[in-house]
Amino acid sequence: MTKTKPMETNGSLTKNEIKVLKVLAKGKAALTRVQLSKRTGINGGWSKLLGAGNYEGYGVQGGGLALRGLLLIEGEEDSRILSYTITAKGRKAIAKY
Repeated sequence: MTKTKPMETNGSLTKNEIKVLKVLAKGKAALTRVQLSKRTGINGGWSKLLGAGNYEGYGVQGGGLALRGLLLIEGEEDSRILSYTITAKGRKAIAKY
């Protein structure tokens, strides 16, 4: 299987990406995947949608909203629970929706 580089998007967002970004934009605090799932009704596909956080330094593997700079992945040391916050670029991306 060949690995491919994430593609630059033309600025369009999927329905689920819009849901996630809107929920994050409304909140004042970072949210976990469990919290996002409850608030968006999305039950799966989170690694592809958000970007898979790598627990060493909380970098991003794969693609998703984080790799595109639309959200940040954060976590506390010694915790496997990651949280997500929208970036200024993410707010700008959903402004037209």
